[in-house]
Amino acid sequence: MVFKIHWKVFLFTIIVGICIGFLTGFVVEQPRISIPGNKYHGFPFVWRISGVETDTEIDVFKLIVDCIFWTATVLSIILLMKILKVKVG
Repeated sequence: MVFKIHWKVFLFTIIVGICIGFLTGFVVEQPRISIPGNKYHGFPFVWRISGVETDTEIDVFKLIVDCIFWTATVLSIILLMKILKVKVG
């Protein structure tokens, strides 16, 4: 089964994936071993660290990987919806 994805859907997927990746910067993810007082943000990868005594650190590589992860997740959901629509409809 080969599904063609229109370029507008693909562009929408990329935009939504990047937005979700940036929005995970507000999700606090506290690791088991960490510096007391620091807050770790990002899901599934921690890419923003807010320290009490230090400035906010952003790991750009992990942010990019996080956005790619969420873009792939959104694309998978769209493809799954297409498969289910073909089987049901």
